This record gives sequence, C-alpha cells and structure tokens, in this order.
Amino acid sequence: SVMSLEPNANLHENIRITAEKYGVTTEIYPKFSSQLLAERGEELFDFVIIGNVLCEVPNQESVLDDVYRLLKPEGIVYFVEHVACVAGSETRQFQDMINPLWKTVSGGCNCNRETLKEIWKKKWQLFAWEVKTSGPWFINRIHLGLAMKPKVGTEARL
Repeated sequence: SVMSLEPNANLHENIRITAEKYGVTTEIYPKFSSQLLAERGEELFDFVIIGNVLCEVPNQESVLDDVYRLLKPEGIVYFVEHVACVAGSETRQFQDMINPLWKTVSGGCNCNRETLKEIWKKKWQLFAWEVKTSGPWFINRIHLGLAMKPKVGTEARL
C-alpha cells in the first residue's frame, strides 16, 4: 500500500484515480510531514518519492529533516526536482529576476532553488543525475536521484 502525503486537496481526486487505475491501495494524508511525525512517529517508510515538491515548500531543510526522520534506516528517497541553473549564468540571473512572478503564477514553485545542495546536507548516500527537459528554457534543468538513509551507527557518504 501507499501513503500519499498531500496537503493540497485539489490533487486528492487525481491521486485516487491514478491509484485505482493501477490497483494500488492508497491512504491520502492531507497534512504536512511535521504533522505526520507528531501523530505517527518516526521511521515509518521504506521509500519516499519526492517529485517537484521541494521547489514549492516554504522551507526545504525542514521538509528534508522530516523525510529523513520518516525513513527507516536504509530507506530510500527517490527525487525528481527542477533546480536553479549554474550560479552567475545568464539563465540563473533570469531565474532570480523572474522568480517572484513565477512563484505567483505557478502555484508556489521557486525556479531558482539549489535543491541538490539541500539534499546533500543530510548524511545520505546520494546518487544524482542532471538532465534537461523540453520545458521552458529557464526551468529545464532537472536533478533526479536516489538518497539512502544510512544504517544506525553509520554515516556513509559516496
């Protein structure tokens, strides 16, 4: 079974339809990760999937702390996030300039976040790749990867 942690009620119906289509039993948890921790405790999940979430949350570090706590030892996070372009590049300067407007028209997305740096701050074993998409030129840089929480008593880095 799957737990869908999704505070945005506008997405719940699509989650239900998709889960039903693929024969997946899902529980939709309509709150934030910090509330889930408070209600159900730590080390609940073997896997967490994050897809274009960290661009929208108010505090990436806080959400990643929660995800780390929610994962069991050796639990894995799969992530796909569009990220800021290289600092100092013309595209990055454009991202920084347009971000306030982009955030308003895109439902809270920040196009200029250095998400992989935030993910790297945790003591995860991290495998990440960069790809380009066919999306708008200023948000077509994607990082995708796997991050594994180490076993208790280890702090492995690759």
